[in-house]
Amino acid sequence: MRQQSSNSKLWAQAGALILLVLLLLVWLVRAETKPLNRDQLKIEVAGLRSTSAEARLLTEQTLSLRTTRPFFETETYLLDDKAQTAKQALDSAKVESGLEAKHLQARQLAAELQNECEKLRGSFANSAELDRAKSTLGQLTTRLKELEESLKR
Repeated sequence: MRQQSSNSKLWAQAGALILLVLLLLVWLVRAETKPLNRDQLKIEVAGLRSTSAEARLLTEQTLSLRTTRPFFETETYLLDDKAQTAKQALDSAKVESGLEAKHLQARQLAAELQNECEKLRGSFANSAELDRAKSTLGQLTTRLKELEESLKR
């Protein structure tokens, strides 16, 4: 009798665990396929703006000789990775109705940011390229800030 009771408890616990895992999987799939709403798109754009501003600051500090090559290379690698990840997330995301134009604009700006971060990676000793990137990233940060503000309305 005691052994049968232990087996039934074991099967009940295993069943509960399997049910919990299945519910978690259903929740994750739903969260991934749910379209982005205005606030979620705004958060994505804010992340892009932050990355752009960080890249601009890095170029500024590098131009004023306040960074080392290893630091610059590590930071540009990380910035490029962040920009690429954000672009991929936006490219694969669906948005709620009415946000298609803002989503397209965010995707285009993410592509520009990724391109700039990629170019920045090999430009430690190239002050002309750093100057160009600083200016471009400043403009890109401003455009991302404007998009972010428009999503607050």
